[in-house]
Parts: sequence; C-alpha cells; structure tokens
Amino acid sequence: MPAFTADFHSHTPTVAVDCSDCRGTSPRDIVERAAAVGLDILAITDHFSADAVGAVARAARDMAEEGGRRLLVIGGAELKIRSGADEVHLLALFEADRARGDFATLLGLMGLPDPPAPEEALSQLEVDGNPLEICRMVCRCGGFTIVAHVDTAFGEYRLLDSELLEGLMFDSCALAVEVCHSTEYAQLMHHAAPAMIGSSDSHSLDDIGSRKTIVAMPDLSYESLRIALQRRSSVPILS
Repeated sequence: MPAFTADFHSHTPTVAVDCSDCRGTSPRDIVERAAAVGLDILAITDHFSADAVGAVARAARDMAEEGGRRLLVIGGAELKIRSGADEVHLLALFEADRARGDFATLLGLMGLPDPPAPEEALSQLEVDGNPLEICRMVCRCGGFTIVAHVDTAFGEYRLLDSELLEGLMFDSCALAVEVCHSTEYAQLMHHAAPAMIGSSDSHSLDDIGSRKTIVAMPDLSYESLRIALQRRSSVPILS
C-alpha cells in the first residue's frame, strides 16, 4: 500500500492569506514549502479559525495543475478547551472544501459566535467545555479530532499525566493522539487506541514538517486518511 507523509498541525503566519500580492507569507509559499520538505498532506489548524483553509487549498490545486507535486490540504482549527483543572487542545479536522462551513456549524453547537473572538485574540482564547462532547460535535459536523501535543508541558501541567486523556483516547471521534517527544511515545504505545501521530505545530514556514507522520493508505484523499487513522495505519516521525 502507498505511504504518504503528513503534518497534521500547522498555523498560518499572520498575513492576509486571501490576497495574491500581500507582503510576507502567502498561501503559495505555504504549499511550496510543504512540498519542498516532502509532505503529501498538510492540515491548516489556526486557533479557533478555518478562514485560511480555502486560500491554502486553492494554492495547492494551482501548484498541482502547474505540474508541481500534489498536496492534500486538510482544513480545521485548534481548540483550547478548559475542563476543570485540565487543559485540552483539540485539532478539529474537516475536508478542505467544507472546512469553513463545517467549522462554523461546530462553533454554533459549542454555543460560540463566528468568529468567537477578534482575530488578534484567537490564539489566547480558551473556552470551558467537555472535551469528549466536543469531539462528538466535530463528528456530527463531518470531521474528526486529534488530541494535540499531549506530552507538552504547560507550566507543571501535561495532559499526558491526566486521567482525562484515557477517556479521550478511547473515544471513537478522537482518531489520533499527537506526541512531540520520542521519549513519551513508548509510554503511550501500551494503549490499544488510537493512532499516534507527530506534527510540527508550526507557526512559520521553516517549521513546517519538522515533525511528521507516515500514513499507509490506498490514495491521497480525506476519506482514505480518516480510514487509515481509524485502522492506526500511521507512524510518527519525531525530531
């Protein structure tokens, strides 16, 4: 079966991504960088926003039509959820062409306005909620969830050390857990589910693909990716 290289967690630099002549980083810069570092799949996961997904997906299609390497863009957003003493970061992922509408539906189910905060405040936004229920809301909107950087410390807190992670790992709507450090990978492997993935959590062009995942699947499509993660057909490549 073919193997494809994915980065499931990337943030677009702060630019007007929908303009063709904007200064700084453009959607084309993003997709060309992803192709240059060997990615076949790139998820755009800005904080509480799917606004950049369409522009990046169009740039990927243009690159492919001009003879460049094909890149599958996945659309979504990173959600910071506070649940009691726990802080959970969820990647809500959707098919790129539907991502903006599906994410707006998700915000409505969460009881949030669209947008949920001014653009400059989105990266710091944190909402109270039940992470398990939000994973199921993502499913209802046609997407799937990855539990992000579970082994990253925020002060003295790590989700890896919380009992909440066990419930998230065995929820059918959370298809993968993102690990950042190879020293923690073995600790998580004793669980029966779900898939383990590595991602860059990039906020700049240089960081795209700095951590990635090899996914075995029959073709380069959103639905094949979803099925591959359900079958745990992925191997994280951590650096």
